Amino acid sequence: MKSKLIPFFIIFELCAKENIVELEKEKENLIFKYIERIESAKNENLEDRVILLDKTLTCIINSKTKKDITNCKIDERKRVMSLING
Repeated sequence: MKSKLIPFFIIFELCAKENIVELEKEKENLIFKYIERIESAKNENLEDRVILLDKTLTCIINSKTKKDITNCKIDERKRVMSLING
């Protein structure tokens, strides 16, 4: 029984490391995109947009999981809708 569990845990750990690497790459890409969007909004003097994007960027930087990143995006959409609705 032990001989079957060891390969399972090795494979499980390798998959977990691969998922972490993918998450970090996605996170880095999002951070880069949000920095570009913030710079663009600053150039256009869109203060509300800069504040909104900065909050999302901070959230993404602090995220630890894919779900955290998704929640950051959901919160951004809610803030956008509240700005639109006044």
